[in-house]
Amino acid sequence: MTNPTSEPPVFFVRNPEEFAYVASRLEECDECVAVTQSLSPELVAGGYRYGIFPWFKHSDLFYWFSPLDRTVLIPTHLHCSRTFAKRLRQAARFRYSKHDCLLFVDKETKDVIRACAETVRKNQPETWITSEYIDTYGLLADLGYVHSISVHVNGQLVGGLWGTCFGKVFVGESMFHLCPDVSKIALALLCHLSSDLGVDLIDCQAHTDHLQSLGAGTMSRATFTHLSRQLYDEPLAMSWSCLRDRPLNDRLSV
Repeated sequence: MTNPTSEPPVFFVRNPEEFAYVASRLEECDECVAVTQSLSPELVAGGYRYGIFPWFKHSDLFYWFSPLDRTVLIPTHLHCSRTFAKRLRQAARFRYSKHDCLLFVDKETKDVIRACAETVRKNQPETWITSEYIDTYGLLADLGYVHSISVHVNGQLVGGLWGTCFGKVFVGESMFHLCPDVSKIALALLCHLSSDLGVDLIDCQAHTDHLQSLGAGTMSRATFTHLSRQLYDEPLAMSWSCLRDRPLNDRLSV
């Protein structure tokens, strides 16, 4: 394994096992810690064991990150404002404003991923979710490691989130909304389901004021890496497959 830069180091990774070496040198690194020439389910699984994730592609290289301060959400710490709590109570009754509303787990994960890639965002002209990411995380979805929560209003997909789950850590990859608050509703459902699943930690990766307002906090890189390795191989209390095939609005509670 070669190091294409001298200070701070950014390591060139060729196979998943080499992420262990990168993890052993994190104290020397800035937030970008590695690059790879390809993206694959095996590389993603290898990096996530140490809290290292791919974020974007540039000049045919994929760049992998380990933030100095990690934004995380403890599922039981979700904060609901009075207005949002009212919205959740309504969603629990299968309604969004005056419309029908249904919430699903893993109903159309690949559609949610594509919707996140295609949604235009303020001050973000391009998406990190390129075709390589869609293909790789689609394969991980087929293997049972990528999951989604989708929100339907009047039968239309209007919002949701998707993420990667290894052990008891859910890595929130992206979310989107076409109607106000629907991605927040999806996050609230994820938090409520986490106690049944046995998910202890939701990794939000990067800080946003939006996530902070919902109760997310920060961990140091060292703390997160240690905790991630502990939880990575821990078995869940319940399979994600048990949550499929029916609307889950009634699992919301405020």
